[in-house]
Amino acid sequence: MVQRPGVTVAVVNGSRVLILKRRNLPLMVNRGIWYFVGGSRKDGETLLQNAFREVFEELHVKRSGLSVISSFPATIRDRRKLQRWGNTFFVMASADRKIKLNLEHTGYRWVSPGSLDSYKDLLGALEDSGKVMEKIKSAIRKSGRRR
Repeated sequence: MVQRPGVTVAVVNGSRVLILKRRNLPLMVNRGIWYFVGGSRKDGETLLQNAFREVFEELHVKRSGLSVISSFPATIRDRRKLQRWGNTFFVMASADRKIKLNLEHTGYRWVSPGSLDSYKDLLGALEDSGKVMEKIKSAIRKSGRRR
């Protein structure tokens, strides 16, 4: 079990969701797969602070360029390490698609939510992937109505 549960963040822009190719290093959670932003919470940090910090660390996107659309509990898995843990999943809208990856990732893609079904490792890292995918799609519909 992961010692410090934290957050997973799906960043959306318009009708696209960002996925990141995780570097394949032995100590990383869900290494080598396409996934979302995520990380564990630091002492004294709220889950929302954790989410904004992780997005900034991994994408260099400032809090002022993001808005929270939804959040919900989710269970994350790492099949290689045979671990699972509770997490809070956020969906955040980004004002634009400009990002700068940190060293945790080797690439990124802005994809349609429907195409996420073809990323089997990503789906395998989410215990109830169908429910999570529906919430991401719903959040994208909501963010489109806000404009």
